[in-house]
Amino acid sequence: MERNYSIDYMKCFLMFLVVWYHAAPSAANVIGINRIYSHDFIPLVPRFAVSFFFVVSGFLFGRKVINIKDISSYTRKYLLKLIKLFVSWYIFYFAYDVINCIIQARSAGQDVTKQIMIYVYSQLKLIPIYYGDAQTSYQLWYLTALIWSVVILVIFIRLKKVTFLLTFSLLLNFIGLFGQTYSGLFHLPLQTRDALFYGLFYTTMGYYMAIHYKSMLKLLERFKLSDLFLLFLVVSFLAVIEEVVTIGFLNGDTEGENYLISTIPLTIILFGITIKKQNFGEKSFFTKIGKNSVGIYVSHTFFVSLLASTIKLIGYSPTQHYLFYHLISSLGIFVVSYYFYSFLQVVKKKFSFYLKPDKIVIKKETEWV
Repeated sequence: MERNYSIDYMKCFLMFLVVWYHAAPSAANVIGINRIYSHDFIPLVPRFAVSFFFVVSGFLFGRKVINIKDISSYTRKYLLKLIKLFVSWYIFYFAYDVINCIIQARSAGQDVTKQIMIYVYSQLKLIPIYYGDAQTSYQLWYLTALIWSVVILVIFIRLKKVTFLLTFSLLLNFIGLFGQTYSGLFHLPLQTRDALFYGLFYTTMGYYMAIHYKSMLKLLERFKLSDLFLLFLVVSFLAVIEEVVTIGFLNGDTEGENYLISTIPLTIILFGITIKKQNFGEKSFFTKIGKNSVGIYVSHTFFVSLLASTIKLIGYSPTQHYLFYHLISSLGIFVVSYYFYSFLQVVKKKFSFYLKPDKIVIKKETEWV
């Protein structure tokens, strides 16, 4: 399959938005422009990055399996890769959170063993398997949601009922709104930012776009890029209004700021803009970063937490509330996460190389020659 460079290019900037969101400062005890920035501006910026990533995953999965008669082999490899990624990083964050728990318990004069047991017990439940839920690794919910979404999608592919799944998952997405931003109208006592209510629809939509790729390109030919950008801005403005009404006036759940009705057209328009120019950014450094955006995604919350803990330890916590600190720290975390994950991949390859006996033999023979 020919690589779509514009997707990687877009993923780079959307990944920075994710880091920017997660590194957001608190609005508490802040006045002036810093309060406007943290209390008003950041919460109202439409959040469509994660939904875009779900669509991209479904789209690329679809483009890969569209000409494969038996997709079982590829699906197993794809899911195994996702599961390995989740498990390895979940263990990493689990160890990090235990260390944090020990440090905090000691500084507060609490029983260290008791606090560790409380945390460990909370993670022995089945919640992480479905929600990817943990203390510092809260972003890993995307991986578990994608895993379960692909499992459900493949079942319906085999049943040849993808159109039905798209419609049904859209209905679930609307229902899930009442567990998030629309909870002020009716509170659904469920965590709906998950596979069933959120990830499934966008992943299925991405797959649906893949199998109707040519028709979608023909449709996009009718629009200029400038028209699509203008439409994106208009819908973004409507998304802000939707947030003001649902979260501001109706007191909806603020944790679901990326879960809106307007997220659907925003994601579709943005994806349309992306695939309209397939080779855009082919030789750009941003495209290279976007290609490895998953590494930034899984590792960035470690650096967000580490930086916050360090700032608190040296006694400069108030600086975290300022606009320029947030912008600089977000960029720094983004860059460090990219190179940190790249470094881990190099170490992993070298470690894997030396663990294979056949590789070692080949190396020795080459040296003797």
